Amino acid sequence: MSKINHTAAILALNTFAATTQDANDALVAAMQAAGITTLEQVQPIVLKWASEKEMFNKQKVSLGKCGLVDGARCAAGRKILDKSKPAYEAAKKTYQRAMAAFEPAEKPAQRVESAATIKKATKAERDAHAVLQAAREAFLAACGGDKNRAKALDKALSA
Repeated sequence: MSKINHTAAILALNTFAATTQDANDALVAAMQAAGITTLEQVQPIVLKWASEKEMFNKQKVSLGKCGLVDGARCAAGRKILDKSKPAYEAAKKTYQRAMAAFEPAEKPAQRVESAATIKKATKAERDAHAVLQAAREAFLAACGGDKNRAKALDKALSA
């Protein structure tokens, strides 16, 4: 198992926060370069980063830092953002935005196809789709079920 480079992870998060174009892909790639390959590894680092980042309101007035506290209903030693701080909402939004980079780009519920389009699919198209779906599942299984790894490998191999 590779060692996680926390400094590289924090640098990636700071870069992500300052960019907009292709930020999600860049963040995921930078985290992988820092040795972070799973959501379980990235979550506490992003949480710590969001808690230590100085937050501002819409008028650019500093709200300070949020900080972390022990979670009341969490596993022992698990930290959460401090809800009592003025920067809590901004830190929560920052955390959610960063974590969204690690979500699949398109969720099944977001794909909307009209019933007419689906009905127009030929038998050959439906059969080819079934083969494609089986290949995707096999690829994901070969990646150990790690969706982020599968996505990164797919992108690298498709280039």
